[in-house]
Amino acid sequence: MKKTILFGLLIISFNSFAQKGVNKTDRQLIADLRSNWTSSLQNKQLQKTMDLYTDDAIFYSPGQKAVAGKKAIQALYQQVMRQFTSKCNLQSTGLDVCGPIAWDGGSYNETLIDAHTHKTNRAKGNYLMTLKKQGKEWKISRIMWTEWK
Repeated sequence: MKKTILFGLLIISFNSFAQKGVNKTDRQLIADLRSNWTSSLQNKQLQKTMDLYTDDAIFYSPGQKAVAGKKAIQALYQQVMRQFTSKCNLQSTGLDVCGPIAWDGGSYNETLIDAHTHKTNRAKGNYLMTLKKQGKEWKISRIMWTEWK
C-alpha cells in the first residue's frame, strides 16, 4: 500500500514538474501554429505556410534527403501544392518548452488528392517539430515525418 501511494505521488510530482515549462500562452501559440500549418497547407496558401518557418529550417521526410533552408522548403511546398491537395490532421501527444526552444510531436493522418487524376493516397505516421521563439511568435525550425507501414 505504501509503495502504491509513494509511486502515485512520484508520478504526480513528475508530471507537474514536466508541465511547468509550458505556460498557457506558449501552449496556445504552438497549438495555433499547428492549426495554421495544416489549414494553410490544405488551402494551398504558400506564403502563409512559409511564414511559419525559420530561415534556417530543415524538413525531413521518409526516404528523402533533408530539405534545408526556407527557400528550398518553399520550392518543395510549391511542387507539392501544384500536384496535390492535402488534408492533414495532427494529433499532438507531447509538447515541451525550454526557454526559446520547444518541441511538439504526435501522430498524423493525411489524405493527398492528386490535382490531375483526383486519386487519393492516405498516409499515417508520426511527426516531430522543433520550434524557436522569435519575438512573440513560435516558428518551425525542424519538422520530421515518419510513415507507418
